[in-house]
Amino acid sequence: MNEQKFFGALLASSPDFVPIIEAMREKYKLPEVSPAGEVIEEIYLEDRIVPLIEFHQEIKDRLRENLSFLPEKTLQLYKGTKFLSQSQLPKELEVLPDEYREAMEAMFALTQKIALPTFQGLEIMIDQVANMIYEYLLNGEMGEVPLDWAMKATTISDNDETIILVMANQLANPKEVIKKFRQEYQKAFGVHRPNISRTVASTGYYLQLQKLNTPWKRIVEEYIRLEDVIITKNTSSKLYRDTYHLCEQTLRKRLQRSSTILEIILEDKK
Repeated sequence: MNEQKFFGALLASSPDFVPIIEAMREKYKLPEVSPAGEVIEEIYLEDRIVPLIEFHQEIKDRLRENLSFLPEKTLQLYKGTKFLSQSQLPKELEVLPDEYREAMEAMFALTQKIALPTFQGLEIMIDQVANMIYEYLLNGEMGEVPLDWAMKATTISDNDETIILVMANQLANPKEVIKKFRQEYQKAFGVHRPNISRTVASTGYYLQLQKLNTPWKRIVEEYIRLEDVIITKNTSSKLYRDTYHLCEQTLRKRLQRSSTILEIILEDKK
């Protein structure tokens, strides 16, 4: 994506990262490196060769000392989700009656499941920034901003339900957000999703009556009334019987198709 390349190139000039870059260059006496220029392969601290893994870790440590590069709301979200994902259910809740304690436990567990992907995503983002600064110091290029910085789609599975969470900020390309959502949706629920047409939607009412054990005759009468079926009032005539029978056949097919679509959509994919 062009957006990723564009914003990646600008990160090296960010006031949040310039002090880290300058401090590392000063400490290790590193020259500025231009893209496509000579790559720094060895780092020295006085007479000692510094392992690149150690150099990399120092960048991470410096970055995590001050997370001000995260927007205020994002930083609050990071701290909150970190606290939630690492917390235990308060012991004080043990005094509650079983039904209330179980409800609180279920709510707490669901909250943690929702919080954890957000916290993990922000943790990855912080590490990615450190990686980009590391690469920039060695070869002069920050690289592209990871797609997850602008948007993320993740699946949360509970005992009873599977939920897809999609998050996006103003950097995200709406077309890419939709594409990512579709990929996550198909992974969770399968590629085939039957289309709910206008006919299927209108059959929902008749399916409701059927599930409520409404007499079949009453359902057919509702179908005739709502579908504006032209039918003679002479219930003993052959024309009435033929029209009524045709309505029954049509309604049965619609109910069967709608029931099949409902089963496919609500099928347990876990």
